[in-house]
Amino acid sequence: MSHHQQKKRNEELELQKTNQRFKDLETAALRAQMNPHFIFNCLGSIQQFINEHDTESASKYLANFARLVRLALHSSVDGKHSLQDEIDMLDNYLGLERLRFGEKFTYEIQADPALDKEDIYLPPLLIQPFVENALLHGMKNKTEGGKINVCFNLHEKGINASVSDNGPGISAEKRSMDSSGHKSIGMTLTKKRLEILSNSDVFNVSSILDNEGVVTGTKVSMVIPIL
Repeated sequence: MSHHQQKKRNEELELQKTNQRFKDLETAALRAQMNPHFIFNCLGSIQQFINEHDTESASKYLANFARLVRLALHSSVDGKHSLQDEIDMLDNYLGLERLRFGEKFTYEIQADPALDKEDIYLPPLLIQPFVENALLHGMKNKTEGGKINVCFNLHEKGINASVSDNGPGISAEKRSMDSSGHKSIGMTLTKKRLEILSNSDVFNVSSILDNEGVVTGTKVSMVIPIL
């Protein structure tokens, strides 16, 4: 067998392995009760890499998606996870979406150094729907220069979490809608979960203004009780 034939054979074997991992992860992700729309998008991106014979990108994407699925499975079983796990999940989620969107935005996740991220436990997947909305609405018309920031700070009633973007700005009502104008299921479920967990205002949506009062983005903040 020539070097060229061997290389082609190795690529075919690698694609077969990737396809199998693809199927296994699809099943695991559904078991973890992750957002089906997000799963569909991720798997579609992986399939595109496979079709283009871009095994390196497909492998990288699969590795990040696999980690996200494992974290989601763990959280769905325990009903809680550490702040560090929450940060890891958001980092993997945003990393996947950044790759899928052609890196037209950057992101940063910050946590107050005073927080013990490994010893603070929170209800899982409360922040992700707001990050998803920042992507859907804030980054919708961006071709470059998009920014998303997620911050965690200590609050007297738990953890204050905020998600901000440098998009066009949007009202609280529109932020709860998906791109087709229907109520976002993820946002609705999160609102109900927060109402059960806390008696205070569920979350606050505000516009970010510059020194001249021009809207430069949107910020969503909420207080999450520590378990």
